[in-house]
Amino acid sequence: MQVQRAHPGRFGMVRPVDPDDQAVGESIAEWKKTPGAVGVRLMLAAHSGNDANAPGVAAICREAARAGLPVNLLCGNNLDAAMGLIDRHGETLFALDHLGFRQPRRWPANPDEAWADLPRLLELARRPNAVVKVSGACTMSARLYPYDDIWDNLSRVFDAWGFERCLWGSDWTR
Repeated sequence: MQVQRAHPGRFGMVRPVDPDDQAVGESIAEWKKTPGAVGVRLMLAAHSGNDANAPGVAAICREAARAGLPVNLLCGNNLDAAMGLIDRHGETLFALDHLGFRQPRRWPANPDEAWADLPRLLELARRPNAVVKVSGACTMSARLYPYDDIWDNLSRVFDAWGFERCLWGSDWTR
């Protein structure tokens, strides 16, 4: 928050929300008042243990839409659940973190495993209430810079989603 205060308008903040929080609606409404607040984040990755059909998840989607905040979905290895959630909440804007994938943590990546969910991601592009964050893509490469083995798949993402629905993310900490 300190950086955002020092550089208003240059940095936005996304806050994780807990689907088990009974007051999640009030929490989101309060977050909306925070200078620099641009969204909320929902952990829906297969390893998170959160159920896309839980009442708290529906409340997050409803309240985020009401507040005019997108829901950033961390949904790696769980794109089918993400697809159902996006379809059920057409009034909510969703941003799929990390291309919607659970990206490799060690280099070199196995490209077949890293890009296994690409067909589902391309299918999700048909949903008008979703965008995709192209972050961490270099982790999905088995080659060093300039990561020649990821560009064909990224081209397919750009073609399906359109550049206007692809958000850049540095993921610089990796």
